[in-house]
Amino acid sequence: MRRASQVHASHPQTQRGVTLIELMIVITIVSIISMMGVPSFARLLTSNTVSSQVNGFLVDAHFTRSEALKRGTSVTLCRTVNPDAAEPACAKSTDAGGWESGWLVFVDSDNDGVRTSSEQLLRVQQYQGDSGGIRAGDGTAYDAIRYRATGWAPGKAASLRFLPKSAAAQSDVKLGRTVCINTLGRVRSMNSSAADCASGSAS
Repeated sequence: MRRASQVHASHPQTQRGVTLIELMIVITIVSIISMMGVPSFARLLTSNTVSSQVNGFLVDAHFTRSEALKRGTSVTLCRTVNPDAAEPACAKSTDAGGWESGWLVFVDSDNDGVRTSSEQLLRVQQYQGDSGGIRAGDGTAYDAIRYRATGWAPGKAASLRFLPKSAAAQSDVKLGRTVCINTLGRVRSMNSSAADCASGSAS
C-alpha cells in the first residue's frame, strides 16, 4: 500500500522595511557622532603639521653642525625671504616675517653669517604656507645660527615659537611647539608654544 506523501505548505517570511522615521534617527545619530570627532581630528592634523615643521628645522640644524665638523669650517643656518631666487640670501633683521619664509644652510667661508654667491649652498627650505608663523620667543630678532669648525655656535640663547596656521588654533598654546637654542648652538624642542626654554617647563 503506497504511503501518501505529505505535502508541507510553505509559508513565505514577511520582510519588514525600514521606516522613514527610523532612517532619520540613524542619520541623526551618525551625524552627532561624526561632529564629535571633527574637533579631535582637526587638532591632530594641526599638531602633526607643526611637528613636521619643527622636525624639519631640527634636522637642518643638526645637519649644519655636522657639516661644520666634517668640513672643518664655519657653516651657517639662516632665515631667508627669497628661497626661490637663483642665489638666495640670508634675511636681514629689517626684513619682515619669521622663519616660516624659509631658511638656508651654506658654507660660511668668511664666518660673517651672510651668504654671498661664492659661498656653497647646501640646503634650502622653501616657504611654509601651512605655518602660522615661526617667531623669536623672546621678541628679538634671531636670524642665523653659525656653527664653527669645532661644532660650537657661540652666541646668545634664543627660542623660536612654531605656531599653527589658524587663529583659533593659535589660542591653544599646546598645539604649538618651541625650539630652544642654547649658547653652544644645541637645539631641542618642547611641547607648547609657551614653553620656557630657561626653566625647561611647558605651560
